[in-house]
Order: sequence, then structure tokens, then C-alpha cells
Amino acid sequence: MGSSLVDKINYYQNADTINKLTNIIDSANRLGFALTLFLIIISILITFNTLRLVIYMSREEISVMRLVGASTGYIRGPFFVAGALYGFISAVITLVLFYPITLWLGKTTADFFVGINLFSYYVSNFGEIFLIIVFSGVAIGSLSSFLAVRKY
Repeated sequence: MGSSLVDKINYYQNADTINKLTNIIDSANRLGFALTLFLIIISILITFNTLRLVIYMSREEISVMRLVGASTGYIRGPFFVAGALYGFISAVITLVLFYPITLWLGKTTADFFVGINLFSYYVSNFGEIFLIIVFSGVAIGSLSSFLAVRKY
């Protein structure tokens, strides 16, 4: 038959290299998680402050609504919807920006990752990426609106 491309495998000869590579991958995963957490916190703070401004600008309307007997849920409802809409619009903008970025990085990633083209991955998994980004955008917007309405 054919000869094997690999003559022999010896883990012990390459143990140091494998351990270093494992440490690099673990560090990259921790850095990615920390960066993601940081960006989520920043986006919550930005949406929180935006909704706080909206609440401040609507303070007269809110006081009139309270005077005529509006319930707390009726007063808070539009702010929750606004937070969810901010999250949805942000997600759509993100998806629109990802298209040219992944198109630009596609050939580079295919050369670097030995055949994995970032653009083709983005296009083939667009449905999943769309759902994840829209859901997380709406969730972050709703969470920050909940915090803003509750505090103010």
C-alpha cells in the first residue's frame, strides 16, 4: 500500500513545545474572555447612560403620568422597549460592519490558518451569528434599561 506521512510520534521529545503551546492557547482564551467581559460592561454602561439621559429628558412627562395615575409598569415600559431597540440597532450595525471586515481579512486568514477563510465562515454561518449578536444586543440593552429605570 502507501507509506505513512508520519514516521513516528514521540510525545516526550515534544513535551516542552506542546506545553508551551497549551499555555499560549490558555492565555489567549483567558484574554479573550476578559476582553469580552470588559466590552460587555462598557456597552451596558453606554446604554445605561443613554437611557438615563432619556429618562432625565422625560421627567416632566413621567411626573404628569404619575399625577394621572399611570402604573409603574406603564411608565417603565417605553424605556425597556427603547433599550431593546438600542440593542437591536447596535447588533444590525455590528453585522453590517462585520461583512467588509471579514471580506478584507478573508484571504489573510486563509493563508494564516491553512485554508480557513474568515469571510466564507461568516457567510456560511450567518444565521447563527445573526441570532447570537441580535440576542446578546437585545439582552444587554434590556439589562441596562432595567438598571437605569430601576435606579432613576
